[in-house]
Amino acid sequence: MASHPTLRSGKASRYLHLAALVVFSISLSDAAITLQASSPRGSMGRAPSAISQRRPLRLRGGAEGHQGTPVADGVPLVKPLGGFTRTDSYSALNENVLTGDKAGKVTSSDLPIVSEDKLKVKSDPDVVIPEKGQLPEGERLNIVIVSSEISPYSKSGGLADVADKLGVAMSRIGHRVMTVAPMYKNYPGVEPTGVKRTFGLWDCGHTVEYCHEYEETGPEKGVDHIFVKHPCFERKGMYGEGGMDYGDNLFRFALFAWAALEAPLVVPCGGVPYGEDVVFLANDWQAGFVPLILTSHYRRYKVYSKARCVFDIHNMGYQGPFPNPPFSEAPPFSFCDFGLRDNAYYDKYFWVYPEQDRAHALDKGESVKLLKGGIEMADRVVTVAPS
Repeated sequence: MASHPTLRSGKASRYLHLAALVVFSISLSDAAITLQASSPRGSMGRAPSAISQRRPLRLRGGAEGHQGTPVADGVPLVKPLGGFTRTDSYSALNENVLTGDKAGKVTSSDLPIVSEDKLKVKSDPDVVIPEKGQLPEGERLNIVIVSSEISPYSKSGGLADVADKLGVAMSRIGHRVMTVAPMYKNYPGVEPTGVKRTFGLWDCGHTVEYCHEYEETGPEKGVDHIFVKHPCFERKGMYGEGGMDYGDNLFRFALFAWAALEAPLVVPCGGVPYGEDVVFLANDWQAGFVPLILTSHYRRYKVYSKARCVFDIHNMGYQGPFPNPPFSEAPPFSFCDFGLRDNAYYDKYFWVYPEQDRAHALDKGESVKLLKGGIEMADRVVTVAPS
C-alpha cells in the first residue's frame, strides 16, 4: 500500500472519535449485520475529445453476457459474480448471500455469535463521545458522508439508515455534516443549486448537477444533503433490475466518486462551501473509488492535503468486482479512462475471478474490485459490526 500523509498527532483523537461514532452506528440500524487535466477543479482527468459527444458506455459488471442479454433503458443487464440472483439490496446482508465458496449457502447457524462485550467500544482516553451537549470547538470536524443511498430519499437496506442517522447524530454534537448520494429521481424538497461540473471519463465529458436540501437536526444544527444528478442514475433501480446488475455500474459509481469529492469545494451550503479540511466517510464498494481519486488526483495537485478518508464496510458479501476488459471485444481499461493522470494504484484494485466465474476458457479473469481498493487506499477502515 502506498504511503499516505500521516495523521497529525493534534488531530488524531478527532479521527478516532469519528471512527468510534461509525462503530456506534451499529445501534442506529436494524440491518447492521446485514475534475482540465492540469487543474483539480472543473473538468477533470484527460481533456474530453468532444464535450458535446455522449457516446454510450457498455461496461459489464459481472459474468459476461451473450446475444439476447436483457436490456434496461438501453443498458445491458448482467449477472452478478457467482451467477446468483441478488436482491434489490446491495447494502444489507438480509439474505445471508455471500460470495466465494458459500455463495447462496449460508444459513443462520453459519453466522458467528458475537458477545455483547465485543459490541462495546473499548475505552480510550483520547476518544471522547459526549452523551449530551457539544464537542469543544477544536474537536469539531467537517464530515462528508459518501453513500449510494440515504434514507428517506433512497433505500434498499441498512446502508441508507446508517448514512442518515449517523449524519444526524454527528451534527447534533457539533460537527458540520454533508451527505452525498446519487439522485435516482426527483425528491420533494430537494432543489437545484445551479452548480454543475463536467468530468472526463472515457474521453467524454459528463456533466453532473448538484442538488441540495437542508435537514434541521436541532437548534442551529443540521445536515446538508447533496444529490448528484445525471441521467445514468435516473433508472427504475439503483443498481440493477430483476436480480441483474446494470452493465455500466463501474462508470456510474466512478462518476459518483468524482462528483462526491468535488462537492465540498464547489457547493455553497449555507453560502459557504465546506472546503478542503474535511473527513470523507466512504461507504461500501459503491464509494470504493473515493480514496483512489482523492490520492491519485487531488493530493497530487495539493488539494485536500489535510483531508482524510475513512472507508466504512457495511456488507463484505458485495465487493464490486468488474472484469477488465469488460467484455471480449473490448480493449482493457486503465485508470486513465476514469479521468486520472496515470494508472497509479491499479494494483490495489486488481483481482482475478475464480475459474468457475470466467466467461470462457481464454478468459484470464482479470478485474478490479472496488471494495478491495477502498480498503487498501483509505486512511482508516471501519465496519458497522464486529462480524
